[in-house]
Amino acid sequence: MKIDDDIPEKRDEYDEILRSRHVDETSVEAIWERIKADYHLKYPNLHERDLNYLPGEFDKMTSLIASKTQRCRAEVNNEIRSWEESETEEDGIV
Repeated sequence: MKIDDDIPEKRDEYDEILRSRHVDETSVEAIWERIKADYHLKYPNLHERDLNYLPGEFDKMTSLIASKTQRCRAEVNNEIRSWEESETEEDGIV
């Protein structure tokens, strides 16, 4: 994607998109570290190696999970983001 440096507001928009994407990925990765064991209990067909990721490869891991659970990656990411909230509701804690 070519960024037109002659249009400063476009550069600002692009930088904001990148910044928000990084924050979003970081927060999903942080949630993942807290819920990984519970997630594995819900999806026992996933192997431990399926649930681990190297820094910068979180998308690769969620794509693999999506494939093995026959869902799209967006569904997996949304499930991870809302996991703690949905688990609390299932436990009757609201």
